[in-house]
Amino acid sequence: MKIKDHKICLAIIILLVIVIIITLIMPTKQLSTDTYETLDQWILGELTEGDEIIQTFRPEKSYQRIGLPFATYSQIIEKGNVIVTITNDKGKEKRIKVKASSIIDNEYYYIKYNFKKNREYEVKITFQNLDKPITLKATKKEIKNASLKVNGEEQTGSIILSLMYSENNYFNIWYSIFGITITSSYIALAKERRKHEK
Repeated sequence: MKIKDHKICLAIIILLVIVIIITLIMPTKQLSTDTYETLDQWILGELTEGDEIIQTFRPEKSYQRIGLPFATYSQIIEKGNVIVTITNDKGKEKRIKVKASSIIDNEYYYIKYNFKKNREYEVKITFQNLDKPITLKATKKEIKNASLKVNGEEQTGSIILSLMYSENNYFNIWYSIFGITITSSYIALAKERRKHEK
């Protein structure tokens, strides 16, 4: 190995060590998802203006987004809105208007909201001027600390919520360790080769 190559390898190792230190001090964030049990699925039936869905739950960790599992009976809804009102246990309310035309059949529609661990939340869903009916997917499985009402009637089960949370991402450390290992091995092999050439 030439002296110049040796210096380049050492510079790479130093750079990767710096990456490891920065990642430990300030790790990047990544979103992960928890989804309610999806066995024993059912749908809430055709929903339109005048219908009201209320889902209450107590999250066991903090979340940053909630995904609602809408279905449109394979139809494109061109007109109307879905109103999602989230209320915490202190009575603070956030109202989100979702254009029904932006909802995709059998896909989760995600709404940003900071849910705090072990706090009670109510998610109320109502509908305005829909030109076609819409529905939500639910599960018959009883979810701990959750309840569901459709038009004021208590239901067995819950909407199949998808909840996103943020966690630290330390993958850069593994990539850096791998890079250091490869570079160190290259240096060691180059030194051995130089010994044998002598």
